[in-house]
Amino acid sequence: MCGIHFIQSFEQALDDDEVRLMVEKIKHRGPDASQTILIDSKTAISHHRLSIIDPSKAANQPYVVNNRYYLSYNGEIYNYKKLRKQLEQNGVCFNTDSDTEVVAQSLIHYGENAQSHFEGMFAYVWYDRLTQEIITGRDPSGIKPLYIKENKNSLTLTSEIKACQMAPLSLNIISKELLNNYFNYKYIGGSDSPYQQINQIKAGECKVYRNSQWHTVTHTNSTRLKMPFNLKQRILESGISDVPMGLFLSGGIDSLIIYHCFKENSIPLTCFYINIDNDLQEESRLQKLTNKYGDQLHIVDFHKDLTNNLIDYLGAIDHPVADSAGFLTWLLAKKAKKEGIKVTFSGAGADELFAGYNRHLAFNHILHWSSFFPVHFLKYLPITPFYRGDKKRLVNKLLSSIKKSPSATWDQFIRLNLSTNQTSFSKVESLEAALEHDRTNYLIDDILSITDRASMAHGVEVRLPFLHPEIIKWVKNKTVTEQLLNGKKSLLKDWLDKRNIKFESVKKGFGLPLTNNLQVLEPLKSSILKLKEPSHPVYYYLDYKRIRNIIKKHEEGSNNYSSELWALIIFDHWYQNHEQN
Repeated sequence: MCGIHFIQSFEQALDDDEVRLMVEKIKHRGPDASQTILIDSKTAISHHRLSIIDPSKAANQPYVVNNRYYLSYNGEIYNYKKLRKQLEQNGVCFNTDSDTEVVAQSLIHYGENAQSHFEGMFAYVWYDRLTQEIITGRDPSGIKPLYIKENKNSLTLTSEIKACQMAPLSLNIISKELLNNYFNYKYIGGSDSPYQQINQIKAGECKVYRNSQWHTVTHTNSTRLKMPFNLKQRILESGISDVPMGLFLSGGIDSLIIYHCFKENSIPLTCFYINIDNDLQEESRLQKLTNKYGDQLHIVDFHKDLTNNLIDYLGAIDHPVADSAGFLTWLLAKKAKKEGIKVTFSGAGADELFAGYNRHLAFNHILHWSSFFPVHFLKYLPITPFYRGDKKRLVNKLLSSIKKSPSATWDQFIRLNLSTNQTSFSKVESLEAALEHDRTNYLIDDILSITDRASMAHGVEVRLPFLHPEIIKWVKNKTVTEQLLNGKKSLLKDWLDKRNIKFESVKKGFGLPLTNNLQVLEPLKSSILKLKEPSHPVYYYLDYKRIRNIIKKHEEGSNNYSSELWALIIFDHWYQNHEQN
């Protein structure tokens, strides 16, 4: 796990000081070792390492083979031992026990087809000094980020936007069209970023730079599920580490399954729990569970130094995502770092994979009832009084979102109320399509984005066992009926039932409690005050009267616009950072 950076100038020689300043911007991603190699006067490759597998100096990066091949790689390859054996059978000799060397030798041996052999989470840049060929790619789930900036003068590939801004600020032009996606859906998706000249390598994409042109390589990974399928075995495959490991234990079914898988193999885990709403019963239950296995449970004090933590978190944003769960992940990673744990596990991704959100169940109900009742009738179902708090807000939003077509209903439900531009990501006519939308959009560009940025800000690696390729294949082989047979996450509940493991927790949404805190917490309060001014830069993208009305209704308590206001606050701080860079 690390920060990677590759830069190539097409005209003048690289400036050593400029290169050093750029790579320093992402040093937080890998505090254990840093190195920059000037391959020639116009090409440099760098790496900031977080040592987890084979922490010896021999495994440091950039990894160089025969003074010809250079690799800067971020992530973990879960099947690297199997790949190593295959390469050894083909006469390849190894000097380290690291997965880094396996990635390097795979790229030498298989070339642009190497990525199809990798199982894990990864982003990499590989350079052949002799042919000047570049191969770069990203894991199929999009767990690890990789940005690219290219113009007539230079090419840059890096783990974070802040290290990609090599040109003067005037050339880092904000895209109004792409920011509209952010104001609609809380994130900017696909290959885009907030800037016109900076893009992302797509999830699962492999690109080759040859003869001054980019070529996209299509890999036909097998869709056949390896049988017999063993969920526990697949989860444990993500647990390769030469350093102590931790777990973000939320009290939900996802992290509970991860915990039991490791405990059945007597693997110690240092656990971290953030008690957002002072739920002492949940805290006590988790304490008893970890005590039973002799593991430490660290309770993150949510309220301790909250203002300063918020200021630090908001100040670090370089790619805006309006999901307050990012801040909680940031706090958990900060605590893990303090306790000496630099690799942790998380259940992130399971909700999207196993139909775990309330919207999945609700959308399924709407699709069912719309076959019996006229669509306009569904809006007036008297079900709101049966819900409280955030669930009531979601039910109200869902009912008000109902349109003639399922796709319009889904789109209206997941969108914010900020923009009048009604662009839509995709057609969603069924629950299967809704799940696929969440897996290929929301998961990658929201959940995985905030998980990586928030954890790596503290030099902590977060592994996501449920996004193992074989687990994804297993779920996709199941019907929607099987996935929702016993409500949300039926497949995971069945797994627990077969092991007689009790699941008592009522999973709460993982996010900052915003409703009341927006008006009292600094720096949130200050941002809202600024947003009341018509001169605020956000009104280049949004309508002032519309936003002013949203703020007014939220402050009066006549409507809950906490999600919309959080998106505006994130924009406010990101834009400040942009102006300073």
